[in-house]
Amino acid sequence: MTTAVATRLPALPSAGERPRHCSIAVVPRRRSVVVAAASAISGFSAGFISGYAVSASLLGKPDFGLLTPPEMAETARLVCAAASKITIIADAGRS
Repeated sequence: MTTAVATRLPALPSAGERPRHCSIAVVPRRRSVVVAAASAISGFSAGFISGYAVSASLLGKPDFGLLTPPEMAETARLVCAAASKITIIADAGRS
């Protein structure tokens, strides 16, 4: 984890350690640059993009593996640039 990200995300307890307090963060799913920018303006501290959301937005289809890793990476770069003041978590896993 980079220093910039480590300072924005709360530290997680290490294995076997019980958390002293628990909190839940509401993190909206982002599928496009416009929605990411709106999230940052709306006051969210983080956003989440997934392969399904990007595939549905770009291709109009569910995530059947049609979206290539370079397309996902490019979308992640664009979303991060549009919402540069908030943390963006990208789930680009392949099933």
